[in-house]
Amino acid sequence: MELSRLIERIATYPVTGKERRISLFYSIFLLNSLYFFDCAVKDGSPYLVHRATVDAVYGGLRMFFARNERFFPCHRRMLAEARRLPDKPEDLAAKAEAFCAAPSPAARDAFVAVVKEYPGWNLDFGDHNLHLSTYVKAMEQSWVNSEDNAFEL
Repeated sequence: MELSRLIERIATYPVTGKERRISLFYSIFLLNSLYFFDCAVKDGSPYLVHRATVDAVYGGLRMFFARNERFFPCHRRMLAEARRLPDKPEDLAAKAEAFCAAPSPAARDAFVAVVKEYPGWNLDFGDHNLHLSTYVKAMEQSWVNSEDNAFEL
């Protein structure tokens, strides 16, 4: 393959699998914003509060990057690039920053609402079993099929 065509292909968002990626990012968003965050608050665990908050924001923003067919830039540039996305709620990045700056159930609820209430998602928000199994398979069992199996290193 000619180098210039290869470079062009690398810079093109892979539309194939877009809905699957959005579903995966939703599972990350859902489990962290609800289950893990609530467990952390109940247990009084600052570590888990912050971890669940960051992962919930990551999942929610990644949903919008995929929706807009944009690559995830990096954690350092994520919020700045989220502000530039054309198809998103106006206050998406502000709600994400507020949740990260002061994790609380109210800030979490505001961020969850801005993500879930945005129109046009092709997701069944009520199918928690589907999203839980997606999360477990992708996030907690991915090492099973990986060459980077931490247990064999």
